[in-house]
Amino acid sequence: MNLQENIQRIKSMMGIITESVSDIKSNLKISSKGNDVELLQDLLGIYKDGNFGKQTKSCVQEFQRKMGIDDDGIVGNITKNKLKDLEDKKVEWVAPDFCSSNSKSIEIIKKVDEPDKKDDSQDKISSVDIIFMGGLDDRPGDLTLNQQTKRLKDKLPNKNIISFRYTNPTGVLAAIKKTPEAYVVLFSAGGKHSSATAKEITYKYKLFIVEPYNGKNGYSKSVNGAVSIGVPTSNVITGPSKARGMNIVLSSTKTPEGIDHWGALGYVTRFIK
Repeated sequence: MNLQENIQRIKSMMGIITESVSDIKSNLKISSKGNDVELLQDLLGIYKDGNFGKQTKSCVQEFQRKMGIDDDGIVGNITKNKLKDLEDKKVEWVAPDFCSSNSKSIEIIKKVDEPDKKDDSQDKISSVDIIFMGGLDDRPGDLTLNQQTKRLKDKLPNKNIISFRYTNPTGVLAAIKKTPEAYVVLFSAGGKHSSATAKEITYKYKLFIVEPYNGKNGYSKSVNGAVSIGVPTSNVITGPSKARGMNIVLSSTKTPEGIDHWGALGYVTRFIK
């Protein structure tokens, strides 16, 4: 039994067991072991063995990319903050299948058996076709971010989509920098970040702003700011009420009658090649 295992055994005997991300004091990385790692694996849906190996690192990197932070595979303070948000159900995460597998997939075998080979996980985001920022998702009746993304994916099954909550503009801007040729869709509350997004995106015609809120304290200034620097007004899709963007800009594309707010996500896909 090594020193780390001895320490963990003593902690267990003394009742010092990590129960929350807040209890994790040290950074977790390759070769870390123990209860802290088990908590991490439980939270992210990783096959739980208490060892921070290549599989755990790959899954942590997937989580970091999803959260729009540096995907170095190390659980430091920034990643812990995102894990705390996940623990508190402030963000969503669906673990990829390979995370929960207790057998080595081809991808994991390659990472374990070829440790000196360049890690290509950073390149995965380069294949993204659509960067999506969702709308409100925390009120009764709202679709979750995954459900909103599915509205796009159902119409564009061959497109790779990366999704961000409306509270994560940093993630969207970072994704644009990595994949400047991707389409960007800002939906509903995501329209708040129209101007900042338009400044970052090179191909303005690839930015679509779908039914941005235009009520009291709405997003008119941000949406019009995006239009003023080159986003076509036809790329702003508006519904039949101010809550759905009515009159937020002149010459917007109108959501067809009979299509509801969530359905507008399916409608915008007809403009994405």
